[in-house]
Amino acid sequence: MVKSRSFTFDGGALTYWGTQLLALLITLVTFGFGYPFGLVLKLRWRSKHTRVNGIALAFNGSALGLIGHWLLWWLLTLITVGFYSFWVSPQLNKWIVEHTDFDSSSSLPASISINGVIYVQLQSSTSPQLQLEESVSELEGQMPVSTLEQESTVGESKTLDDAEGAE
Repeated sequence: MVKSRSFTFDGGALTYWGTQLLALLITLVTFGFGYPFGLVLKLRWRSKHTRVNGIALAFNGSALGLIGHWLLWWLLTLITVGFYSFWVSPQLNKWIVEHTDFDSSSSLPASISINGVIYVQLQSSTSPQLQLEESVSELEGQMPVSTLEQESTVGESKTLDDAEGAE
């Protein structure tokens, strides 16, 4: 079996067992009602030590956000004499995935290649037109005046709106 180069994990045994033990104690002391708190503790530990293409994961779910779901799932499982338990695991996994993201404090690469597809991250939150204007003004400051004059007489420039209108 080929080892994945996209996913890495750097967790250690001591912190793993410490986290597991604390999660178990929380669950046992609260007679199972504290399970969401223990689960979130474990999920945060796992996400903290997992990287995808060098980018750290972060789990942003909270136990208070899960406890309502958890109590509803238990109630439905009791009412349906256990039949609803078949839906609990997929619902819990959905909640976990929806609350797992890339760590924003981690340095993100400009592009990521996954299965041969290159995904590019835009670093700025400004509009593409504003980015284009900023890039052009930066180039104008770096290019000799004679080159700029030659380029402006060769062809006319169009904005993104002009290009879209032509289509």
